[in-house]
Amino acid sequence: MLDAIQNELQFRFGTKGALEGSVQRDNATGDYEPNLLQRALGVDKQQLENAANTGERNRFKNTDLGREASSYGVEIGSGPVNYTNIRKGISDAKTRDALGQKIRMLGGTVGDATDIGVLAEMADTLDTERTNAKLENSPGWKREEGRYYDLQQEKLADRKDARDALTFSRQDAQNQRMFARRESALDRAQTQDLAILSQGHQMKIAQMNQDLAEKRMGYDRETRRMDKRDRMIAQLMAGIGSLGSAF
Repeated sequence: MLDAIQNELQFRFGTKGALEGSVQRDNATGDYEPNLLQRALGVDKQQLENAANTGERNRFKNTDLGREASSYGVEIGSGPVNYTNIRKGISDAKTRDALGQKIRMLGGTVGDATDIGVLAEMADTLDTERTNAKLENSPGWKREEGRYYDLQQEKLADRKDARDALTFSRQDAQNQRMFARRESALDRAQTQDLAILSQGHQMKIAQMNQDLAEKRMGYDRETRRMDKRDRMIAQLMAGIGSLGSAF
């Protein structure tokens, strides 16, 4: 009986005000500090805190945001109302609903999946599959697919012919290795021959250049010699002319 009376007094003169929101936190401590009467009735700061949080949650439930949170199953929690977390929870719930609708519209099932990343991946996969299906059923795709199939068939036929020719010309693995070694030796010999021919060609070019240079030098010497002879003849003729005029 005494406990019931004490609880009623604590509620009436203590937690009721906190529950209704009329009790404020102490500016200095940031806590709900009981007054003298409340302390006398055994009301502590934790009871006031719990009552204030309960009142805040009850009032929040009657707001538009609270009703929206309830409709999406977003938990308010047991402490003070965390508006940031609640708005994020509503946004995540809306995203999950939208992804679920998209998955079902694309012919898939959500199942037990609740993670937004998993749902988004499922939706993207189904969307890609539908897009590919539409593309594959289009006339243009079918034409390209037919051309690709024909090309692959031609490639397969060419490969078969190549394999048949290989089987005919090289009966076993030893013949194949011998053929490979022979081809390699021929390649090396051809490379060496080309190198020798290239060197010989370069030497011939160098020799021709040298011969041409020598011929040019000889021509220059002959030209200078003839010029000198012409000058001497000219001088001799001039001397004969002078002598003739003297007689």
